[in-house]
Amino acid sequence: MKPATASRVRMQQAAECYQRGEMEAACAGFREALGLDPGNADARNNLACACRALGRTEEAIGHLQELLRAHPGHAEAWYNLGNALAAQAGAAPDWIAAAESAYRRSLALQPQSPGALFNLANLLRENGRAAEALPLYVQTLRQKPRYAEAAANLGSALKSLGQHRQARVVTEQALAMDPNNDIYRFNLALLQLLEGDFAAGWPNFEARLQMPAFDFLRGWRLWQGEPLCGQTLVVLHEQGLGDTMQMLRFFAFLPQDGRILLRLPPRLHRLAASLRGFDALLSTEEAIPAAEYVCPLMSLPRIFGVAAERIPGRVPYLEAPAEARRKAERIDGACAGLRVGLCWSGNPGQTDDRNRSIPLERLTSLLEIPGVRWFSLQIGEAARQLEPFRGRVIDLAPETDDMADTAAQIERLDLVLTVDTSVAHLAGAMGKPVWILLPFVPDWRWGLHRADSPWYPSARLFRQPRAGDWAAAVAAAGLELHALTEKTHRA
Repeated sequence: MKPATASRVRMQQAAECYQRGEMEAACAGFREALGLDPGNADARNNLACACRALGRTEEAIGHLQELLRAHPGHAEAWYNLGNALAAQAGAAPDWIAAAESAYRRSLALQPQSPGALFNLANLLRENGRAAEALPLYVQTLRQKPRYAEAAANLGSALKSLGQHRQARVVTEQALAMDPNNDIYRFNLALLQLLEGDFAAGWPNFEARLQMPAFDFLRGWRLWQGEPLCGQTLVVLHEQGLGDTMQMLRFFAFLPQDGRILLRLPPRLHRLAASLRGFDALLSTEEAIPAAEYVCPLMSLPRIFGVAAERIPGRVPYLEAPAEARRKAERIDGACAGLRVGLCWSGNPGQTDDRNRSIPLERLTSLLEIPGVRWFSLQIGEAARQLEPFRGRVIDLAPETDDMADTAAQIERLDLVLTVDTSVAHLAGAMGKPVWILLPFVPDWRWGLHRADSPWYPSARLFRQPRAGDWAAAVAAAGLELHALTEKTHRA
């Protein structure tokens, strides 16, 4: 048998291994086929795919680059190189441009390739270029009209551009194509809640419970609002600290005919201890104890039928414990003037953090307003940004061990100015005046267009008028802060 023929036979056998998911065997087979015929471009392309499937992305990139030096017109190899480079982009962001170039080379050779169109659109959208991604998703859907994932991602791109109504229509179309897809249903819920359609949004929001992050709930009976009749209910923290503090308002409505256990991160324990409506606090670091029911906190609005303009529960519903208050006493004697707490960055692990957080240097104009004494409520890595401003801002992070300490600090301030992070929810839950700087496309709980919040009567919202335009939002807050300091001075 001629080497080229033997190479094709071995490649077919390796391809069968690949289809069965036997990647090590496939990799060995493609490598052997390549050894028999070093010019077999498809064998090298397939070897690269097998390497990538095994997590050997750099090796895959090497094979593809070698193939393309010899065969620059190999459209599929350019596409696979784009995929491999895009997979590395998280670790090496400078590779994003190389991935984009590879996809565009593939499309130049095969302009109607739905895979290259779709993956290039994803690359652009995930890197803040949603407007450029839109026509690529549309082209993808022209090639594959029933491509549900392309429709869903088009919806995400539209949402990031503030085109919420169109995003909702497209996401509904994706869900119609794939009715059992929990991610699409959850995405639709976020759009519905953002628009204030709570009646439709809360039931769809339950789709999150079918996702892998909630696998720990399998086998547990979910509470749906029925009487407990002496049985035990464990209410579970989920998502971020802000989400949990937002939902703690509903504890006043839990049934009193059973035993209620509240499972929270330790960082919230001292703060939540003053709440009524539960029998014991548990840590998220310990296993869920035996109980008849469990309930994720974010399911409570659905259970209680919460409407956008009818948020039940009194405010304030959170307060600082006495020992934390004693720790915060030095704020009173810091100096005269309006005492304003500042927080400019959220959890960097949150998926939308790059849009909601602001570098402290972009708030410099606020720090120069006369009659204001600034106190930093910022913790974590972002607190390092405070270094050039220490003469103008008092850093409270060294005295902050948990959210109870932050609550005590907030109690002694006149105002909190923050981005959308847990500090915003804490101040709002305490009934403290809080001004929240919001991105052009905010989180669902802040709704659209309004300057107030039905969740927190003491909150004022300062929104970006355009994507990325923090300058306008900060300037609007600055004007109001000027007016407040003048009013305070006259008083």
